[in-house]
Formats: sequence, C-alpha cells, structure tokens
Amino acid sequence: MMRRESSFSKKMDKNTLRLFECLETGRCEANCIDGSKRLCHIRGKMHKKVWIASGDIILVGLRDYQDDKADVILKYMPDEARLLKAYGEMP
Repeated sequence: MMRRESSFSKKMDKNTLRLFECLETGRCEANCIDGSKRLCHIRGKMHKKVWIASGDIILVGLRDYQDDKADVILKYMPDEARLLKAYGEMP
C-alpha cells in the first residue's frame, strides 16, 4: 500500500473543512473550522478519480476574490483525519 506525505493546512490560503452535503456534479457544500459554510468546487484532477462523500474531511484552497467559495485540493483518508484531530488541527 502506498503512503502519501501528510499535508496539513499551515498556510493562510488553505483550510480544512468537513463536508456537509454533495450537490450537483463537481460541487459540494462544506462547513469550515471557523463556522462559515462554503460552496466547494472539485478540481478536474480529482473528478471521477477520488470519491468524496458527506462527512469526509477535505483540504480546500480559499479564493482571494470570493470568500464564500473554495476549491477542493485533497481528501483526507480516515487515518489522516485521526492524525489531524490528534495534532489539534481539527476541533
């Protein structure tokens, strides 16, 4: 089994979200750690390759020009999500 390098949201332009609801193709609605709700766009690289479901933990890139929208960069696996909680990245 391949292991990938852990990616945490240390930069200000990235944020960790818990997926709230999957909408139409390529879009989902997620709750941010700070309490805001954002509409997220699933990147073309991930589309139909990485399946994202409600309740998953995702890493998103925040947009400079639209505060209520973001782009999904990475889906955390369950063991990575446990590490995030252990390191204090997620409440």
